[in-house]
Amino acid sequence: MVALLTAFLLCVGVVTASVFQRADTNVTPDAFVANSFDYVVVGGGTAGLAIAARLAKGTHFKVGVIEAGLYYPNEPKINIPGLFGSIVGDPQFDWLHMTTPQPGLANGVQLLPRAKVLGGTSAMNTMVWNRATTKEYDVWEVLGNPSWNWLNLLNFFKKEEAVTPAPPTIPADYQYTYNPLFHGTNGPVQVSYPKWSSTIIPVAYKTLNGMGILSDLDPSDGTNIGVDSLQNSVNIKNSTRSYAAPAYYAPCGCSNLVVLTNAQATKINLTPKADHNGNFAATGVTFSSLNKTYTVTATKEVIVSGGTYNTPQILELSGIGDKNIVTKAGVQSIIDLPGVGRSLQDHLQLILRPMELVNGYITRDIVTDPTQAAAYLEEYNLYKTGPYSSSQVSVAYVPLSTFVNKTTQDSLLKGLDAELAATSSTVAPADKLTYAIQREWLDENDVSALEILIFPSFYSTDPSVTAKPNASYITIGLGGQHPFSRGTTHINSSDGLAQPVIDPQYYSFQYDKKMMIEAVKYGIKIGSEEPLKSAIAVNPYDATWTDSFIEEFVTNFTSSEFHPVGTSALLPRSKGGVVSPELVVYGTSNIRVVDASIMPNHISTHLSATVYAIAEKAAQLVLADAH
Repeated sequence: MVALLTAFLLCVGVVTASVFQRADTNVTPDAFVANSFDYVVVGGGTAGLAIAARLAKGTHFKVGVIEAGLYYPNEPKINIPGLFGSIVGDPQFDWLHMTTPQPGLANGVQLLPRAKVLGGTSAMNTMVWNRATTKEYDVWEVLGNPSWNWLNLLNFFKKEEAVTPAPPTIPADYQYTYNPLFHGTNGPVQVSYPKWSSTIIPVAYKTLNGMGILSDLDPSDGTNIGVDSLQNSVNIKNSTRSYAAPAYYAPCGCSNLVVLTNAQATKINLTPKADHNGNFAATGVTFSSLNKTYTVTATKEVIVSGGTYNTPQILELSGIGDKNIVTKAGVQSIIDLPGVGRSLQDHLQLILRPMELVNGYITRDIVTDPTQAAAYLEEYNLYKTGPYSSSQVSVAYVPLSTFVNKTTQDSLLKGLDAELAATSSTVAPADKLTYAIQREWLDENDVSALEILIFPSFYSTDPSVTAKPNASYITIGLGGQHPFSRGTTHINSSDGLAQPVIDPQYYSFQYDKKMMIEAVKYGIKIGSEEPLKSAIAVNPYDATWTDSFIEEFVTNFTSSEFHPVGTSALLPRSKGGVVSPELVVYGTSNIRVVDASIMPNHISTHLSATVYAIAEKAAQLVLADAH
């Protein structure tokens, strides 16, 4: 998919898509450090820009943001929804994080895309906009964090978004439905439904309905089990991606918000001694820009929004983390906080073989021909319509009992219980808590274990599988939602510009792999059920797809869905937590973490809407403390 989009861009040339650009991204490092900031935000990504804008707007506080990437307000590969994925793997835009070799994936090394641009990964993702279930958010409060629950977070979900109803021209069988009571209309992130959609989508929905998966009329109302056409973070007025930079930063118009790009934070500076409560205070941040080192002061707080991989990195470089890891890396240990960089959880994804459709269905494959692509691109430029105006990913979220029978479910859970018992004496406290919760959910039917993704196009991670010219396809993807496998991300040197060492330990729990094997069997079955069966011209699944072949397929072609969480967990310190309910790093008085790394357990959703909500709630917490 990435290679296909890159090749397409070379064919059709450059396209312009303008958004308002703020001039103060051109501030020099010397001018930046000359400011006296109340708050310094490390990372101008999804959460970082959101909280920075909220702290600056309508206040007297001076807010500075340090961002390693650049601002690309006119970049078509970011702005045009139909070009989603085209900056993945491009060193100009991508951090290019890599895993260590993964034994569970045949010792393969995985690319872990994270956007190195102003706006962060909200500038890179597929623009999917949805939420998890009430249970998955309520459990944060149960784990020891007052007010971190569904009802409280719903206020911030609504505050962050401005939802536009579906175009009246879209037929009802595309399921562009939602409940306005659960959505906002005046927030900065523009949310809409695709203007363009593939004709195979209603057929896929009817097939899943026939298999017992009912339609979910609003997957963001606290219940997400079922089939749904998801909303997208797309500005319907100009058909451009709505992400943190144009949504929060550009409209702010705040002279008290200063963003420095092309600058990488390397250390949070702490007072030499703890206060009477035993807490150290941040005094500022050291960063590198244009091969020089600078230090900027923060009189109130340092807010770390580096993301699940980079937030633990900056904490450890500052002497905050497991003292053994920090010391071994050549950094002086200041606050021994073993939870930093642990409990890494990520959704694993498996893309099944594309199924060729009979003639007559319109899919995204229409843009693979350069001549047609140029015509559709012209349509986009002139009218903001057509396949480039949208990023459609349709999904179904289902519990374990939907895709395995009772005998198989009992066998899977028996094996899982044995694995949990075998690791109970060595597992980290934070993981022990979340394992117990996840295990309960598997016995219930209102929390999803699996995401079924419906791609109306040819999509393959196997380079040996290629598309036919002028053919149309449907591809089924599978995503495990609550992995028991836990990994780590840590520094291994004091070099602030070095990449962190990321070991997700994919499939270290056999249950995760066995569940995915069963999911593959179910995914294959979808193509053999009506009415989708009659729409398929060439089904790649035959007698060679034995249990052993499927297991080999899972091992060789599983990849990340790019939803990492958990490495700075919102939990009590005694349970392995890194931040308090106020998101303050334990052992400090004025360092907060605001990003996906605080999530103590994984959730059955794509992450951007939840990350924005975390930032919105964090801004309220910070402002409450400031007055």
